[in-house]
Amino acid sequence: MAVSLLEILRSVPDHRRREGQRFELATVLLYAILAMVAGANSYRQLHEFIRIHRQRLNKAFKLNLRYAPSYSGLRLILQGIDPTALEEAFRRHA
Repeated sequence: MAVSLLEILRSVPDHRRREGQRFELATVLLYAILAMVAGANSYRQLHEFIRIHRQRLNKAFKLNLRYAPSYSGLRLILQGIDPTALEEAFRRHA
């Protein structure tokens, strides 16, 4: 049985303290990946993509992201990701 990319992304360790986990890491990663596939190449463009398409994405993936993280918040989240863990997740999905 195939596992979804979202489920695989949930295995990526979250570096943030519990108090800083306003957004689920896997959801942010999935939406950021989709934004990059759609052509976003800056944190501001990632933010705009998520802001514009959030409701549609929430409905399609049955998620509940209440609002888009700020571009600086996205930067902090994404820069803290362990690249080895993310690569391993992508390899498992492939």
